[in-house]
Amino acid sequence: AKVEKNLLGEAAIRAVREKIKSNRTSNDVSYYGAHYLKDDHGTNNVVVVDQQGNAISVTSTLNLLFGSKFVSTSTGIILNDQMDDFSTPGLVNSYNIAPSEGNFIAPGKRPLSSMSPTIVVDSKGRVKLAVGGAGGSKITTQVTLVTIRNLWLGKNIKEA
Repeated sequence: AKVEKNLLGEAAIRAVREKIKSNRTSNDVSYYGAHYLKDDHGTNNVVVVDQQGNAISVTSTLNLLFGSKFVSTSTGIILNDQMDDFSTPGLVNSYNIAPSEGNFIAPGKRPLSSMSPTIVVDSKGRVKLAVGGAGGSKITTQVTLVTIRNLWLGKNIKEA
């Protein structure tokens, strides 16, 4: 309720309205309230933990920039290029990773994926950490390092 009140309050609405310019946009992400912008190609991760301790960690991806570069004519949705996650004999992938025979395309197989939305709970089922990330083949390492630094080394999320 407090978040909703803050987002829908007159002061918040006025602040957003003041930033809207009908004749231009800003290239400075801080103008829109963003604190960090990284070079990403189409993967997003959202983590939410509520006051009752419920948590979600959701990762979505088109894979690379604009996915397959095809748009569904019936829905207007940009289709992903998840097939690129399979290895191609003799070719390194977009993240400069050499092909692996175990990841070659074959009937009934799914490609390897680095998506790692993660929720860690204690023995009583209470959420201790919810995390995820973007960055292709670096995601699993990033998630692992943040988890170790937070849970084992006592770092806060920003430090981890």
